[in-house]
Amino acid sequence: MSKLTGASVLSAIVLAALLAGGVMDLKAEPRATGAPSAAEVPKLERGGQVVQVVDGRTLRIDGRTVQLAGIRTPVPGQQCERAGRLESCGDQATAALAKIVNLSVKPLDCQPATGGEAGRVTCLVEGRDVAETLVKQGRAVAIGDRYAQAEAQARTAQLGLWGSAWVPPEQWLAGERLPAERAQLAEKTREEAAERKPSEAE
Repeated sequence: MSKLTGASVLSAIVLAALLAGGVMDLKAEPRATGAPSAAEVPKLERGGQVVQVVDGRTLRIDGRTVQLAGIRTPVPGQQCERAGRLESCGDQATAALAKIVNLSVKPLDCQPATGGEAGRVTCLVEGRDVAETLVKQGRAVAIGDRYAQAEAQARTAQLGLWGSAWVPPEQWLAGERLPAERAQLAEKTREEAAERKPSEAE
């Protein structure tokens, strides 16, 4: 288990435009339970393109799904534990991305990533690297060296995810949970069982 953070909330938001030149369709990774479907993700049209923020690193532009290169983020539905409390860090990452791309009315400048990340993109908003901004805020984890320095700064300051306990996204998708998440689920199961008993007795 590692360390992470967050504030909580979200019903995915949206924005921005992608320079379509050469961006490849990306095969989507498995969606977490509770992750929004294409129909549920809010849409916004800018510059003739319909853009949706799907999760902390995924954008859908005119029906094409792309992911930001060089980072990983908690997935929708994933929780992290901070100061003894569970927080929806997956939703927080999605909200953070939406807020960043919403900083400008201009289209996002997105280009295919280099360095072997096929299908991934690097996006700029007002000249600022979107993925790097997420890492600096502690909302994303760096993959490789490109954003390593930004991550080190966030870790030192215990920003975002780095002030919490968390399970790596790929392990969370595979079923691993924090002890607090398991305890929460067990409690919910007991409550549901207790609610069923009276009706079963009738």
